[in-house]
Amino acid sequence: MRRLSLRWALVLALTTTAVLVSVLVTVVLVGITRDATYASRQEALLADFRESTAPFSRAVTLAAPDAEWDLYGEVLPGRTVIFDLQGTRSAGDLGRADIPAPFLGALGPETTDLQFRRGTLNGDEVFFVGGVLPARGEDQQPRLAVVTAYSLEPERRQLLQLVGAGVAIGGIAVALAIVLGLFLGTALTRPLRRLARMAQQVGDGAVPEPARSAFPDIDKVAGTLAESSRSLSVSMAQLARREQEARRLVGDVAHELRTPLASMAAVSEILADFRQATPEEQAAAVRITTDGTRRLSVLVAEVLELSRMEAGAARISVSRGRLLAALQEAVLDADPERSGSVALSCPRSLVLVTDFARVRTVVSNLLTNALRYGAAPIRVSAAERGGGIIITVQDHGPGIPADRREHIFERFTVLDPARRRPDSSGLGLAIARENARLLGGTLALAGTETGATFVLALPAAPASWTVDAAMV
Repeated sequence: MRRLSLRWALVLALTTTAVLVSVLVTVVLVGITRDATYASRQEALLADFRESTAPFSRAVTLAAPDAEWDLYGEVLPGRTVIFDLQGTRSAGDLGRADIPAPFLGALGPETTDLQFRRGTLNGDEVFFVGGVLPARGEDQQPRLAVVTAYSLEPERRQLLQLVGAGVAIGGIAVALAIVLGLFLGTALTRPLRRLARMAQQVGDGAVPEPARSAFPDIDKVAGTLAESSRSLSVSMAQLARREQEARRLVGDVAHELRTPLASMAAVSEILADFRQATPEEQAAAVRITTDGTRRLSVLVAEVLELSRMEAGAARISVSRGRLLAALQEAVLDADPERSGSVALSCPRSLVLVTDFARVRTVVSNLLTNALRYGAAPIRVSAAERGGGIIITVQDHGPGIPADRREHIFERFTVLDPARRRPDSSGLGLAIARENARLLGGTLALAGTETGATFVLALPAAPASWTVDAAMV
């Protein structure tokens, strides 16, 4: 079975509704008008019957001749019959057989009120009105009855005209419903087709721009679809970037593992026959194995830490405390033997809410690089600025070449491979920047004429964090 399109479904629904409403209104209106018309006509006919039969009821008797009965039958309005309740005598142009049996049975000597009833006479709708005349002359009890049939044809024609008007109005309503259905169907299906094209564009990976229509609800759906498409595009780009980073990480890790593994593989020959090796060869084998093991251990630990941070699995332990104590511990973590060569400047009153372990990690990594590759004087300073905390680590060494500044925060970046230490993985600055991001701050390299200056900017108390413990 062929399914209707939305436009023709609207046309059919509106047309059906228009037909049903027109029929219902016409039926109700005709019914109300008919009842009101018949009620009004009934009162008028009853009054007319009383007025017409009043003089007649005082003059006619059962003993009057037929000519007198016929005369009164002709004088009375409508089609009238005068008849004897107990006999067969009657006069007038309405026969007793034309009167409905229930109506005729209601007329008797004891009847005092007028009787009325709607019925049909020769196919025409009429209104029967009748009554029993009071006894006159020698009559001991009422025996004469008068029944008049008033035509309701004018009222019937009026009702037929009303039905015709209802049909005409219904036809106009149906025509308007068809036109309105076509208009609404076109107006509604056009933006729906645009939504379908937008969905197709989303499927093709494009970001569609929503177009305004005459329907706010459809505009809202289009806007939501466009926003979802943009979010999906961003998510896909992030997934692609993470996939690329993961592949690069695998390649970088494989490259970093190759050197210590190659060294340890070469040493394995010496270790295979350790007793025949000279003391110098034994010492070299132990040193190479120790350095390789240390380098592998540092590399694995830092790769795991960086992966957890990039995957959003790193945990934050927030507390409130003085920054000075955390910076003093970071100086000791970097190099306990050379900690005295680092100038530390931090107000004792400087308090913030943060993860102090990660702050120490960032500052310690920066100080480690400064102590290894920079030159004195090395300074660590902290100050409050613009509602946040600025921590600066500065050395006066050879600095970082301009063409390498954009890459120093990338993983496995080493400026001088010749000066690389066995316990260096090339991930220190990458981990430091990720820690800064987790703390709600930033880590950047400032442009200076001599040496290298790293600036760590932290919020004093991020609103989304909950303090686990107080430390003052």
